Amino acid sequence: MGVAGETLAWQAAPNGQEGGFRMKKSNSLVLVIEDNGKGVDLQEAGKKDSLGLMGMRERALLFRGELTIDSQQQRGTKVTLKIPY
Repeated sequence: MGVAGETLAWQAAPNGQEGGFRMKKSNSLVLVIEDNGKGVDLQEAGKKDSLGLMGMRERALLFRGELTIDSQQQRGTKVTLKIPY
């Protein structure tokens, strides 16, 4: 899945720190990936030439899903993908 791969790549980047992921099932599939790294400025990341954030959102929409990204400087990033089924 592109969202998981893109998010895990953030963790492998030089600014990433320890983290992990978990999945839950109910009436939807929920994937949560988080780290305790430096965080990311989402407005700045959206302006760069990279299509990472936009691509992740588009992939979520393809499956009628919802993508949320919570990031705080010096506290890390949490990406949640929820896909109904």
